[in-house]
Amino acid sequence: MGGAGTLDVAVVLVYLVLMVGMGVLLSRWLKGGRDYFAGGRNIPWAVSGISIYMTNFSAWTFTGAAAMLYATGWYGFLWMCLLPVGYAFAALVTAARWRRTRVISPVEYTRTRFGKDTQQALGWLYSAAYILACAVQLLAISRIMGALLDLNVRALIVFNGLVVLAYTFLGGVWAVAMTDVLQFVILFSVTAVIAPLSLGLVKGGLGGVVSSLPPLSFHHVIEGRLFDLHYLAALTISQCFGVAAGMGPRFYCVKDERSARKAGFLAAGLFLLSPLLFGLPPLVARTLWSQPKALVAAEESPAHTPSGPDHPYSGEMKTVRAGLAALAPEHPEEMAFIAVVLRVLPAGLLGLFLAAMFAATMSSLDSFYNITAAIVSRDIVKGLFLPRLDDKGTLRVGMAATMGIGLTVTALALLYDLAGRNVFGIMVQILLLFQAPTSIPVALGLLFKVIPRRAGIFSIAWGFAAGFIAQVVLKWSLGPQTYMSLGTTLAVLVSARFLQGEYKYTRHILYIRSIVTIGTFASLFYLGTMYQYQQWGIPDAASFPPWRWYVMGLGSIVLGLSLVPFCRYMNREDKREAALVERFFRRLATPVDTSREAPAARRYFGLSFGILGIASVSLGIMVLLGALALLLLDMVKHSALPVFLAVASLQILLGGIMLFSARRALERNGAQDLPPAGRGEVTGGEE
Repeated sequence: MGGAGTLDVAVVLVYLVLMVGMGVLLSRWLKGGRDYFAGGRNIPWAVSGISIYMTNFSAWTFTGAAAMLYATGWYGFLWMCLLPVGYAFAALVTAARWRRTRVISPVEYTRTRFGKDTQQALGWLYSAAYILACAVQLLAISRIMGALLDLNVRALIVFNGLVVLAYTFLGGVWAVAMTDVLQFVILFSVTAVIAPLSLGLVKGGLGGVVSSLPPLSFHHVIEGRLFDLHYLAALTISQCFGVAAGMGPRFYCVKDERSARKAGFLAAGLFLLSPLLFGLPPLVARTLWSQPKALVAAEESPAHTPSGPDHPYSGEMKTVRAGLAALAPEHPEEMAFIAVVLRVLPAGLLGLFLAAMFAATMSSLDSFYNITAAIVSRDIVKGLFLPRLDDKGTLRVGMAATMGIGLTVTALALLYDLAGRNVFGIMVQILLLFQAPTSIPVALGLLFKVIPRRAGIFSIAWGFAAGFIAQVVLKWSLGPQTYMSLGTTLAVLVSARFLQGEYKYTRHILYIRSIVTIGTFASLFYLGTMYQYQQWGIPDAASFPPWRWYVMGLGSIVLGLSLVPFCRYMNREDKREAALVERFFRRLATPVDTSREAPAARRYFGLSFGILGIASVSLGIMVLLGALALLLLDMVKHSALPVFLAVASLQILLGGIMLFSARRALERNGAQDLPPAGRGEVTGGEE
C-alpha cells in the first residue's frame, strides 16, 4: 500500500475511534431502558431530524442508487426528487401521535391497539427484516473499503461490525443519534464539495451534463427488473407508510409533539438536497464515460494530485482501479459515483470520503441495531417471557440484545460474502417483501379507531402472502408487486369492520363473498402476469411454467377461504379489548406535558450540541492540518488547498452553529442540575 493509501486508512481509523469515543462518553447518560431506547424523551428535535435523514443512507446510496442514475438518467433523478414526500407525510400525519404513545419500541403500542398476536408477528418480522438488511449493508461497505484500500473484505466485515456494535452497545439511542449528526457533518461536507467539483469535469458544467442526457423515459431494465412509472408511484406510496410507521423511534424520543413534527420536516428538507449531492456525480460519470466498463478502467489521474510513474500516489491509484474492477466485474455502473470521486478528490480526502461512506452505512446500522434491540427486549422478551420487567431490567436486556444482534449481523454478512449473493437484489427483495404489510397496520393503527383490534394480524398475513406470490412466484416487476401488497393490506383494514358485522348478521353473504374473493385474487394475479408479458414484449404465456399457475391458484383459494375464519376471529373480541383501544386513543388525545415528561430537555439540548459542536470544529481543524502536512510532503498540488479549505470550512461552520445553539440553550436553562430522565412520564403501550 502506498503512502496515500496509508494516509486514507489513518483518516478512517481516526473517524472510527471518534465514533467509539462518543459511545463511551454518552454511556454516562443512561439510567434505564427509557434512556437506552428513547433518550429519556430529551433528544433535541434537530438531532432527531438529522438522525432520520442519516438512517436512510447506506453504501447502497453510492453504489446501487448511483448505478440507477447512471443507467436511467432523468428517471433516477426524478426518483431522488420524490424522496422528501414520505418524510413530509410522516411529519404531518403520525409524528405527533407517535410522541403521544409514550412507548419505547415501535411495536410496543400494537399490543394494546391490535393485540398480542399482532405485536409478536410485527416484532419477529421487523427483527428479521432489520437483521437481514443490516448484514447486506455491512457487506456492501466492507467490500467497497476493501477494494479502495486493498484490505481483506472478511477482516473488514468483522472489524466494521464490531465498531458499530461497540458504540451502539455503550451509548444506546443517545450514541446512535449523536453519532448520526457527526456522520452527517462528514457526509455533507464531503458531498457538498464533490458535487460542484464533478461539474467542473464536464465542458459547459451543468449545461453540458443536461444537454448530454437523453430525454426522460419511464421504461428501464436494471438487473432484469423493470423500472417504470408504476414503480415510482408505488414506491412513493409505500415510502409514505414506511416512514410514517418506521420512524416512530425518532418521533417519540423528543420532548413534545411540536418537536416531533419539526424533526420530520427537517428530514424532508434535507432530502431536498439529495438530487444535487448524490444525483449529480453519477450523471457526470454518464457524461464522461458512456460505457460502464470505462468507469473502472479510466486512467485519468486525480485533478489535484501530483502524477507521474514515480509518484507514490500513481501506484496507489493503480491498486484502487484494480480493486474497483474486481469489485464490480458484472455491474461496473455501480462505481459511477466512486469513479468521479477518484477523479476530483486529492489524497487524504479520499479517506474522508470513505469515512463519509462508512458514516452513511453506520448511521443506518446503528439505528436498526437499537430499534431491533428495543423490539426484542420490550416486545418479545417482556411480551412473552418477563412481563414484569422494569426499566432497569429493560436496560440490561436491551444491552444484551444489542450485543446478540450485532454479532448476528456480522456473522450473516460473512455468510453473504461466502455465498457471493448479489447485494442489490437481496436489499430490494427484503425491503419490498416486508415493508408494506408491516408498515400499513402500524401507521393506520395510530390514526383510525374504527379498525377492529384483531384486524392487524390478518392484514399482515394477507399482504405478505399476496406480495410473496406476486414477487417470488409470478416475478412481477417492482411497481405492480408493490401495488398488490399495498392494496391487499389496505383492503383488509378498510373492510374489516364491515366484514365483522357481515359475519354476525348475514353470514351466508360472507360465504358468497369468500368465493368471490378467490376469483378476484385469481383474476388480479392473471391480469398482472399478462401485463408483465406485455411490458416485456412476450406475445403469450406459453413459456410460463405450469407450476406457477398452480401456486397462483392455490394461493387465491387459501386467501379467499381464510376470510370466514378471519371474521370469526375478529368477532371473539370482548369488551375488555374494546376498552383497551378506547384507553389507547384517549392517550393519543392527551397532549404531552413537557414539564413532567421531559423536564431536562433544554439542558440536554445544550449539552448535546456543545459536544457535537466541539467535535465538528475539531474535525475541521484536523482536515486543515492534514492538508498542510500533505502539501509539505508533496502529496497534493497547491490547487488542492481550496478543496480542503471548503470541506474544513463547512465542518467548522456547522460546528459553530451547534456551539452557538448550545450556549443559548444553556443560558436559558440556567445552572440547574440534571433531573432523572423521564421522571413522572405517563407510560404507554402496555395492557
